[in-house]
Amino acid sequence: KTSVTVTKAWNDSENQDGIRPTSIQVQLYADGKAKGDPVTLTKANTWTHTWQELDEKASGKEIVYTVKEVGNVPGYTVSVNGQNVGNIIITNSHTPKPINKPTISGKPSSGNSSNDNGYFPKTGEMKNTIITVIGLAILGITVLLMVAIYRKKFRG
Repeated sequence: KTSVTVTKAWNDSENQDGIRPTSIQVQLYADGKAKGDPVTLTKANTWTHTWQELDEKASGKEIVYTVKEVGNVPGYTVSVNGQNVGNIIITNSHTPKPINKPTISGKPSSGNSSNDNGYFPKTGEMKNTIITVIGLAILGITVLLMVAIYRKKFRG
């Protein structure tokens, strides 16, 4: 006769995200076939169970015992170590959710600005205004000179 012990290990930083279940179920298999009913593991039984008085051989062949977790635990990945050595450890590792990066829009924020009167300087506008005034003055002087020359030529 032999015995098989299963221990549930949690790799989740002491349940930091608060998603660890209060219990899980495990199933014993003999040569790949379920043996008995699933067993519930909890914190109260230190996440451990031992099957005792198990046959070592059947028809002269050694029986291979394995243990699997029944179902899956959301947010965890399962790994099983120590198959058929009498002490099987099933480890559930927490799979952290990916961090959502904030989306950056192309629009500026509507926060407070240093200019609270609502008027903002228009850069480059003063230069254009001066050039326009000078151009209009030259045009006006040219028109006046042409009119003066025209009057003098045809009246005179």
